[in-house]
Order: sequence, then structure tokens, then C-alpha cells
Amino acid sequence: MNKRWLHLVMLGCLAISTPRFAEGMQAVVGLEYDDNPFETYPGRRGGLVSRFYLDTAGQLLDQSWGGVQVKHQWGFKRFWRGEGEMVPRGEVMASELELEGQAQVFPRLQLSGSALVKVKNVNRISSQDSYLHGGLRAEAHATLGKGWAGSLRYQRSGDDPREADLASLSLQGLGADLSFNRGRRVQARLGAAWRWLDYGRLALAQGSEGAVVFSTRDQRDRERELRLGLNVHGKMLVDAGYALVDNHSNSVGYGFRVHQIELLLSRHLYYGVDGQFYLTTQRRRYNEEITPEGPKVADEEYAQTLLFTKLTRQISTSYSLGLQYSYSRNGTRREEGFFRKHVYGFSLNISF
Repeated sequence: MNKRWLHLVMLGCLAISTPRFAEGMQAVVGLEYDDNPFETYPGRRGGLVSRFYLDTAGQLLDQSWGGVQVKHQWGFKRFWRGEGEMVPRGEVMASELELEGQAQVFPRLQLSGSALVKVKNVNRISSQDSYLHGGLRAEAHATLGKGWAGSLRYQRSGDDPREADLASLSLQGLGADLSFNRGRRVQARLGAAWRWLDYGRLALAQGSEGAVVFSTRDQRDRERELRLGLNVHGKMLVDAGYALVDNHSNSVGYGFRVHQIELLLSRHLYYGVDGQFYLTTQRRRYNEEITPEGPKVADEEYAQTLLFTKLTRQISTSYSLGLQYSYSRNGTRREEGFFRKHVYGFSLNISF
């Protein structure tokens, strides 16, 4: 996906993004303490982060056979250093616009699609990157009977980074899903996906005497994914998933296999408080490892973990309070670029 394609998607979204009537608007004001906002290791320094998000949704078309919705999110983050006076260290601003539509063409067949544009601008934050993202998705969902349903989807997206040292990315993907519902409380899912990723950078190749050199071709990765999922809705909502991803690359050091686990828990607790817990972790093994002596088979494994928990209390129909905590660990081979971070946050949600 080139820059011209991204710009066309953006202009198309903006041209038809005025909703016929607004469905809702929500503002989120929050303050967080991040013990590693610049994602460094070692020598990390904690600091405060203030944030503001504004979500709006509207209906462009509403008919008995389907409709078209528009969603827009605008957000702003300011990073502060907690040394002496509160000195601003940098800002992040992001805007995301999405158009989504669906049509019931037959009693058991529904078609849907979406177009998305996201712009992110970063000022003086080394752990964040500025970019322009655009994406398209088309999906067909069929009800097969006796609790069975299936879907087919196609997606295309692209990232155009603002930094000169980052590579652009073009992605195309095909996916298929099969689900079985036992009543309204249990759903089992099986899915497969194929993705083609093209990077705007030269691939690496193994040269003479084990040296790693740039080739004359751009890097291209091909991913295959198999996913299993289970959703149980009783006193507690439980959504669990497992994915196996196999990535083949024409660039030395970028072929790998991933085992990924996801778990989401959600339920009402006490005194009007709702709780959510989310965990995702993965183990990744590379086919080769780039070392000073040259590429060799990697014996080390890749680990990445994200844990998020949140408590929400509805104060009135328009106001709610939230407390959240997250822990994340990035994945690296050896210690280069490694970091851990803990984020503690408080938020006020206002619905209009």
C-alpha cells in the first residue's frame, strides 16, 4: 500500500463522515503514573501522563436491511517528568476515523465492510512513533443452522511512518472463521488467516564467511495463523483464545513461530463496581539469530506479556469512574532494547 492509496482512503472517509444524527459522545479524562514512559532499560525514570480522549459515533444510513455508521476518536497525551516542578517532556496526539457498514442480503447472509484512517503525531517521545495508517476490510458472515456460523474476510492496510529511519508496511490478509453456539452462553471458535507483509526496506542476506549483508530485494514476510477460542457467558464473562503463528521471511533473522494465549475476564463485583482482567502472553522462537559472527539457529525464546485490569463504578447515567493497572514486558533476544513497565491510572468518563 503506497502513500497515494492511504491519502485516497483518508479523503474518502472525510468526505462522507458527517453523521445524519449522533448516537453518542464520550469524553475520557485521566491521569496515569508510568514507571517507564520512555521504555528504557536500565536507568528508567517514572513520570506522570495526563490524557484526554473524545469518542463520537453517528449514523449515516439506517435502513431495515442495513446501515452505515461513522466513528471518530481523538486523543491527546502529555508526558511529564516527576522531578522538581512538573516539566513537560513530550506530547502524543492521535486521531482515528472509521466508517463501518453492513447489509443483510439474504436471511442467513450478511455482508459488512469498513474503512479506517489513523494519524498519530509524536513530539519528543522516543518510545512513540508518528505515522499514518489506513485500512480496508470486507467480510461475509453466514448462519449455517443448528448453532453453526461461518465467515470469510479480506483486509488491506498500510503504515506510512513519519520518521525516515522506519520502514513503511503494506499488509494484505485473508481469513476464515467457524463458530458453534450452544445456546446464548457458550461459543467455540476456530479460525485461520493468511497474511502478506511487504516492507519498504531491503532484506538481509547471508554473505560470505557468515556476514550479514543487504540484498537487492525488499523484505517480504508471509504469515499463517491458526486460532482457537472459547467464550462462556454466565455470572462471569470468560473469553479465552490460543493462536499459532508461523512467519516466513526472505530476510535473515525474521522467520519465527509464535504460540500466543489470551484471556479476558469480566463481571459485576459489589456496590455497583464492574471488574475487567485481560492477559496476553506469547512465546516466540526465531529460525535464525543475527550475531556479530553471523546468523545461526536461535536457541533463545521470545516472550511478550501484557496484563491489564480495570475497576469501573457508574456514578450516574452520564458519569463513571475508573481505576486501572497494566504491566507490559516487551520481547527481545538477549538484553538489547529490553524493558518492563507498570502503569497506574485514574479516569473520569463523561457521556453526552
